[in-house]
Amino acid sequence: KSCPPIAFYDPTKIDDQLERATKLFLTLETDVDETNKVVHVTQLMEWFAEDFGDEEGVYNTLEKYLGQDYSTYAISYKPFDWTQNLANFSE
Repeated sequence: KSCPPIAFYDPTKIDDQLERATKLFLTLETDVDETNKVVHVTQLMEWFAEDFGDEEGVYNTLEKYLGQDYSTYAISYKPFDWTQNLANFSE
């Protein structure tokens, strides 16, 4: 259930399609605790920290796709849910 949606991508539109898929996935997977100033993100960001540019890159990614600066918040990584979810597959 924690896996980003899988789709068939059109090579002529792939950049736009991947941008939209990323925004949707982060919107659905990110929980913000305003009271305690903690942002709960997908564990994929921890596993692939180098790809995101470590913690600073996680903050930058969240700001880019969610439109909010969370740099004053702590980051918490949500446990990955390995449950199969066939609804996460689309054309």
